[in-house]
Amino acid sequence: MPKKPALDARLAFRLPDDVATDWRKRAAAAGVSVSDWVRAQVDVEQATGVAPRVRRPQRRSFVPADPELLRHLAAIGNNVNQIARRVNSLSSGVDRVELLVELAGIRDELRAIRERQGGSDAH
Repeated sequence: MPKKPALDARLAFRLPDDVATDWRKRAAAAGVSVSDWVRAQVDVEQATGVAPRVRRPQRRSFVPADPELLRHLAAIGNNVNQIARRVNSLSSGVDRVELLVELAGIRDELRAIRERQGGSDAH
């Protein structure tokens, strides 16, 4: 069987939405890509027989976060980093335990806030 040439060239054109919708439906009914369906309509010799690509699921829409909330979260993150840095620099076991208890308390408070907001606890 002779090797088909690569499909390197692109051809773009505009058409009414209803025509595009109709072509997509007809291509899906034929079980081929829209490109292959158009090729077959114009010149059956150019049809490749390649199945249509599977479309990725549409991503969820972006929901902007409250800037004030983001500032508070950044401040909390900075505080947690400072506490963690201090824990790592301490040599006394008692001071470390006190700071670790504080960190655990912060974690529990954040978890409670997340649950009130309807979030899930992934950790």
